[in-house]
Formats: sequence, C-alpha cells, structure tokens
Amino acid sequence: MTSHTKPMIDRFMSYVDRRDGHWLWTGGCNTKGRPLFWDGGSKTKVSATRWSYEYFIGPIPPGHDAHHLCVYKHCVRPMCLEIVPGDKHPDDITFINGAKTHCPQDHEYTEENTYHDRNNKRGCKTCKREWRRAHIWS
Repeated sequence: MTSHTKPMIDRFMSYVDRRDGHWLWTGGCNTKGRPLFWDGGSKTKVSATRWSYEYFIGPIPPGHDAHHLCVYKHCVRPMCLEIVPGDKHPDDITFINGAKTHCPQDHEYTEENTYHDRNNKRGCKTCKREWRRAHIWS
C-alpha cells in the first residue's frame, strides 16, 4: 500500500514519534518551524497541529488557532493543545522572545542594558559593547 492509498490517519500517525506522553512531529515544517501535513484534499500542506485537533477533538472556530500547552513546539498530541484567537497565538516569536529575561550570554534585559533597533528588536547593550571592543577598537 503506497502512502497515497493509506487511510489519512495512518499517514498522519506515520509522522508521529510517541515519546514521554507527547506526539512529536517528524514530518515537514514551515519556515517558522510549525508542523505541516498534506491532508490529500488541498493543494498545499495544512497545519499538522490544527489537523490533529480537528480530527481527534473537533472543529476550530474561524479566526482561532491550536496552541501548545506543552513545551514541545512539534507536539501534535490533541491533549497538549488548546484553542486561542489567531492574533493572540503565544507561539509567535515576538511573544517568546518578549518573555526572555536574559540575552543568550546571560546578561539581564534591564531598561539600562537594553536597546531596540529600527525594527524594534531588542538587544543587549553589554553584548554590543563587548563585540565592538573585540572587533572595532582592538
């Protein structure tokens, strides 16, 4: 039986790695790292998270999205998902980065130690100062 003749749920589950109570997606992802699944009915791939929720639990209201309750971005287990308004999706990178209290070098983001670039992205003044010292002033 080829992948095109398998029942859709079997194809979906063939991309799932069940581990520690989670269903980790092993199939393709979009550029934001969100799991994608070709459901056979559309010309493009659909959100595997959304597909899982709708298959196992029920329809998602228009303008809403499935959000992970667990820490695994690639988890498609229906019990690890909740429905949120699409414009309030907590997986957006600005939401994730906004919750960080320290830069990658472990300097605290304080008012005195934080700058915002022209795209309003936050940066660490200490790291910028250390980079300049090492690359420009040496």
